[in-house]
Amino acid sequence: MKSIFLSSRIKFSIIFAFFAATAAAQQRSGAGSAGTVPFTDVNIGWWRGAWDEELADYIAEGIENNADIELLEIRIRQARKLEDAARASGFPLIAAGAGYSHFINPSELGTLTVTPHSGLIAPFSVTLPNPVKSAGIFSVPLAASWEVDIFGKNRDKIKTARKNVEVLRHELHGIYVSLAASIAVMYLNLVKIDAALEAGEEAIALYDRLVRDIEQRAAQGASAIIELNRVKQERNAAIINCNTLRLTRATISSVFLQTIGREETGVPAEVTSYAKLASAPAIPDIPNSSVFFRPDVLAAGAKLESANITAKIARKEYLPVFGISGALLFNAPVAASESGLLSFSGSGLITSFSAGLGMTLFDGGQKRAAENITKIESEAAAREYAKSIRNAARELGDSLLRLRTAESNYERAAESMKLEKVIYSEYQKQRAAGLISSDILLRARIAFLISETACADADIDSRIAIVEVYKNTAGNIPSQ
Repeated sequence: MKSIFLSSRIKFSIIFAFFAATAAAQQRSGAGSAGTVPFTDVNIGWWRGAWDEELADYIAEGIENNADIELLEIRIRQARKLEDAARASGFPLIAAGAGYSHFINPSELGTLTVTPHSGLIAPFSVTLPNPVKSAGIFSVPLAASWEVDIFGKNRDKIKTARKNVEVLRHELHGIYVSLAASIAVMYLNLVKIDAALEAGEEAIALYDRLVRDIEQRAAQGASAIIELNRVKQERNAAIINCNTLRLTRATISSVFLQTIGREETGVPAEVTSYAKLASAPAIPDIPNSSVFFRPDVLAAGAKLESANITAKIARKEYLPVFGISGALLFNAPVAASESGLLSFSGSGLITSFSAGLGMTLFDGGQKRAAENITKIESEAAAREYAKSIRNAARELGDSLLRLRTAESNYERAAESMKLEKVIYSEYQKQRAAGLISSDILLRARIAFLISETACADADIDSRIAIVEVYKNTAGNIPSQ
């Protein structure tokens, strides 16, 4: 008996080793990297090298403090755990337990006879259990079962879970790029407003001097009432414009600080002055294929792949299921002696092993309905993928058109500013020679300030257009 017991254990160990080895091989064959793209990289080196160091710091701060990014990172961790759960479903299920069953044999009950003292009544007997005559069985069951993934259904479930992780990572990449672009646009608008305010405040001071000069001429009897009123109107318009700019800056500054995660209220955001801003980076030709690397397109593509795999899983539900199961049951009878001590009267081992196919013959159409649902989801995912490609191509094309238009406008504005500077320089010479009055020179200076502001606005607009190209290429700006 002992030799039989050992051989049974060996056979059962071989069975379980086969389960585990085969399942592990299947998991390794289906495993793979979902992609190790550094989504936390928003091309920060490009921002630091081609733009402004302060802007790059703001982008890094905004990414670090963004609540949406933190939430999506939690969802990614959750999706990875679901992937681990899907992978674990391909391994055997092993269960163990321990139990004790106590029973009393009726033949082992004792008899008690009671005789009355009077003798008038016949003696009678009562059967009572004898506690020293009892027995039990101590058992330790060990069972295992495994659904062999012959048709790859479990492997497909792992692929689906992995695709879900990939979708979330692409969405995270999109949030990084969109956040960086949003911060950059607000930053550039603040720089533009500061440049306009600086020029506007200087223009107001020049209008004040004009008013004083014209009022002096009017005091000397010269007829200058029309010119004086016109200058005052222009001065009032300049003051209104500056007030509007200050209000706009305060609004943008508040949103800007909130976007980068700061909680200060009433504190204006500090930005580099326009004069110290680095030259705008040159954008080379963008290939049309770049739209396929946008995070929204990649996410839609991963969703389509996941939907197709899910549809394939639904079709495999019609196939038979091959299962293997085995069990070990160690039991030992336990008897109680008259002294009350427990003793093992022997032991036994029961082993079992089974393998077979199972298939659902009728389910009321549940599998068919599930398959139809997955087909619809797959079709919807395909349309969504095609739509994302069209939208990406349109948005990239629009941003490139805006960039070229903005660059052309900046060239014209820069040329106008140069011409206005030449005019102002000539007026300075004439004023030094006493050929013109001071008010003509002041007006020439105001006209130059206006052209200078228009040039700065056009330059900032072209930079914002570059940011839009950055956003629509997912930060993949090719180098020159």
